[in-house]
Amino acid sequence: MRRSPMYLAVAATVAPAGCSSSKTGTTPSTATTGTPTATASPCATPQLAASLGQPNGAMGTVYYPLNLRNTNTSTCTIQGYAAVSFVTGADNHQVGQAASQDPGATPTVTLSPGQTASATLGIVDAGNFPPTAT
Repeated sequence: MRRSPMYLAVAATVAPAGCSSSKTGTTPSTATTGTPTATASPCATPQLAASLGQPNGAMGTVYYPLNLRNTNTSTCTIQGYAAVSFVTGADNHQVGQAASQDPGATPTVTLSPGQTASATLGIVDAGNFPPTAT
């Protein structure tokens, strides 16, 4: 059996303030380097660069810092939840359901040019769950 590589897709239209599920999700982080005040315009997707930081594992879950960096020359704001999904194939089709959101405060964060806001993305090892009937 040949496996296609899977990639993580992040829609960076809103800030990572908190998402979670039993399989894949993000949770709030105190590692935000942006300023928690809103005086600028909302960040547009093209002015944000998404990246994953160094992983940490615990009890079958790997946690990554999910970073959004302002790549524009102007200050902007982010607020809400990042949309996170696994994608694969030449057409980048989504695999499974997107990460669900863990309710919580979603403060507006102001990012100066070059500043980064972070949240924690938890990815649970699918081998920890029994197969489901299809």
